[in-house]
Amino acid sequence: MSPFSLSFLRRFLALLVFALQGVQAADWPQFQGPKRLGISEEVGLVSSLSSEAGTIVRWRIDLHEGFGGAAIVGDQVFVMDREPAKADVLLCLDLETGEERWRYVEEVAGKLSFPGSRNTPTVEGDRVYTIGGFGQVTCLDRQSSRRIWQFAIMKEFGVSRPPNWGYAQSPLIVGEALVACVLSDDVGLVALDKRTGRVLWKTDPVGSSMSQPVYCEIKGVPQILILSKDKGGGLASFSPEDGRLLWKSDVYQNRIPIPGPLLVGEDRLFLTGGYETGSVMLRLEGAGDAISTREIYRLEGGSQIHPPVVAGKYLYILMNENANYKVRSQREETGGLACLRIEDGSELWRTGNDPFIGRGSMILADGKLIVQDGHNGILRLVGVSPEQYRPLGEANVFQVRDLDVDLKFWSPLALSDGRLLMRGQNQLLCVDLRQ
Repeated sequence: MSPFSLSFLRRFLALLVFALQGVQAADWPQFQGPKRLGISEEVGLVSSLSSEAGTIVRWRIDLHEGFGGAAIVGDQVFVMDREPAKADVLLCLDLETGEERWRYVEEVAGKLSFPGSRNTPTVEGDRVYTIGGFGQVTCLDRQSSRRIWQFAIMKEFGVSRPPNWGYAQSPLIVGEALVACVLSDDVGLVALDKRTGRVLWKTDPVGSSMSQPVYCEIKGVPQILILSKDKGGGLASFSPEDGRLLWKSDVYQNRIPIPGPLLVGEDRLFLTGGYETGSVMLRLEGAGDAISTREIYRLEGGSQIHPPVVAGKYLYILMNENANYKVRSQREETGGLACLRIEDGSELWRTGNDPFIGRGSMILADGKLIVQDGHNGILRLVGVSPEQYRPLGEANVFQVRDLDVDLKFWSPLALSDGRLLMRGQNQLLCVDLRQ
């Protein structure tokens, strides 16, 4: 190779490296992202938002009413829809255009309180897994939409009716197992072989729950945690190998648990929820199946629907719940986005009613919080800072006219390759956050 050619090659490689320092794509294959923590490793996102929503919304499609969030793998988007009272629907869309590639329809009759889908698909390898509101666990080929297997939780376990608001847990893959909730009088969780749908194990009953099962390792021991109520509810830990109960704690009780437990560091667990039951930080003492919990601190406020995100030594949490909606003045006092010091739970700042944000969801990415207002769908960027609330702009991407009406835009966000997927009940948007 000539010196000229070598020099050109070096310059070309340098330019390529520079170009790759922009948005770094990562799949968002399940609820709350790669590690189910609401955290993205992408960088090179926009540093501010313009109020001109039309400049960043790349496409939008209509859906039936619902809450199901999106999963993104490569150039494919997967989102669950539901034909009212008739069928569960899985849509596969093109990430770039929103064009429908295929749809899978499973007739499942019935009505749920708060209609529509409420689950995020899970994608692993060449398969996509879903759980419908009536407990239909389905495994599909993600390219062809061919059904590989299906397991009907209610039929197989003799459940006469689904939970009050339907099965709201997204598929959790742990090794060779898909973990799902049964929530019957006889069975709490079930593990299915992800290849065949065969039952691998089931646990004793845990009561009722709207919370997600959470996989984590505590002091090197793999565990599946679930928050529940009734039947001695609270927090329970099971072995992902055989479903054996490892330990339980009744320190935190919530009449409708929704956010899953959040492991903070190696030996702390943060539990939060709505319905005026607040939040608690627990210390996990012991190891294996001999773990005990000790309360470190307790907070009056909590997040009703979505878990907080961890950034360094701080928790960012939406302190919004039913109680905040009683009167507007109470929102100012108790609601909004807050930054808490993990060590002692002290509140460093809170937005109150400016902005209130509702029971929305958020993602931590590129040193910023990406927040969907659960009240009216407003998209906000917020700089991560324990010192003060740092707004970086907002956009009315759903083009909502009356911003003071609670539209229940509670769906979880998804982010991949700089594209943000936002659901607002009967609409799915793709927002371009690339610089």
